[in-house]
Amino acid sequence: AFAAAGLPHGIDELLSRDGTTFLRRAERLDLGPVDRDAAIDALRRTSADGGRPMDADAAESAADISRGYPYLIQLVGSLAWARASLDDGPAITSADVSDIRDRAIDRMGAQVHRPSLRGVPDGERIVLDAMARLMAESGEDAVATGDIAAELGLTPQGLSPRRARLIERELVRAPKYGHLAFALPYLGEHLLSGG
Repeated sequence: AFAAAGLPHGIDELLSRDGTTFLRRAERLDLGPVDRDAAIDALRRTSADGGRPMDADAAESAADISRGYPYLIQLVGSLAWARASLDDGPAITSADVSDIRDRAIDRMGAQVHRPSLRGVPDGERIVLDAMARLMAESGEDAVATGDIAAELGLTPQGLSPRRARLIERELVRAPKYGHLAFALPYLGEHLLSGG
């Protein structure tokens, strides 16, 4: 048996290669965002089953850090578990979760953002960079496509093909008409940090 996880764009690229017919026949499950209550439940059940329960505040903090992204739920839980183990703590606490927050986000950058951005053409990358700047300035989770176009000196129609390709790459999503948001948690922060 073989089980694997990956970003959809990368999986599609892998499946197009010669010699991967066995993978093409495999069942594919696309995981969407996990709601906060389900993330809290998964974190608490998994840690309790492993003998080091996560207290309610810690689970809420961990779920908030994960932003419902399945990989981050697993990563935050794993790092918090390891942190509590260092102190031989009987439970995973909010302090454990707080201590690993930055490391989890850094690892997200290294293991998800960097590979996702590999091969993104400059014309699409400047759209992502503009989104990150505009969202940081406004404090909003989404930005109007008209504002992105203006920032780049493009017409909205000139932005449209790049927008479509970034949605296809699953780097951005359209949460409402005329707006874009990052599809991956912390991608804007990663871009602003020079990633």
